[in-house]
Amino acid sequence: MTEETADSASNVRVRGIYATALTPALLDAGHRVVQASPPIERRFDADLPAADHDAAIETGPDRQGVNVAGEPDAVESVRELLADTGIDTLAWTDPAPVGAVFDGRVTETLGSGAVVELGETAGFLPYRNVDGTV
Repeated sequence: MTEETADSASNVRVRGIYATALTPALLDAGHRVVQASPPIERRFDADLPAADHDAAIETGPDRQGVNVAGEPDAVESVRELLADTGIDTLAWTDPAPVGAVFDGRVTETLGSGAVVELGETAGFLPYRNVDGTV
């Protein structure tokens, strides 16, 4: 681990099949994989403490990639690693915090979901995530 890597090392929680595949790259880059699931503990011969995480990587809900959320510096460090790892890596910052609850207003309906005004930003609400009609 280089001095630069040590400065950007984060505690990362990994969940999901695609995210698990990134575990060796995270460890090689100097990140600490924490709160390891039983499958990760079985597959990787590494010290995987049960510490708090700075960033979490999860297989996306559509199983088409991974999502990263957490402290901004940790997320940026992991994002850079992932962008350097994958050929078709797309990355963007989402101004709406993960798990936040908004009193939103639908401003546009599209084929697979609705654009929702969230105050200072907007979000996309997939129809598959709605119990009723939008």
